[in-house]
Amino acid sequence: MFTRYTSHALSEFDITIWFEEHLLNLVFSVFTVIISLTLILIIRIITSKVKKVKSKRSYTVINLVESILKYLIIIITIFTLLGIWGNDVTAALVGVGIVSLVVGLGAQDLIKD
Repeated sequence: MFTRYTSHALSEFDITIWFEEHLLNLVFSVFTVIISLTLILIIRIITSKVKKVKSKRSYTVINLVESILKYLIIIITIFTLLGIWGNDVTAALVGVGIVSLVVGLGAQDLIKD
C-alpha cells in the first residue's frame, strides 16, 4: 500500500523538469552569492590594509564599518535570493526596518562614548 503512493508521487516529480523550470533562478542565485562573497572579500582586503594604522580609535571604527558592511551585504543577499525565488519580501523589509530603528535608538548611548 505504501509503495503504491510512493511510486505515484515519484512518478509525478521529475528532477529534470524542475531544473528546466528553475534554471534561471538557480543561475541568478549562484551569481548573487558569488557577487556577495566577492564584495565581502574586497571589504576585508581594504580594511586589512587600513587596519595597519596605530590608533586604537581608528582600528575600532574600521572594525565597526567592516562589520556593518558585511552584515548589510548578507541581509541584501538574503532578500535578493528570496525575491529571485518569488517570495514577497515587503513585510520582511518592514520588519528589518523596525528592528534596525529599535537597535539604533538603543545603541545611542554606546555611540556617544
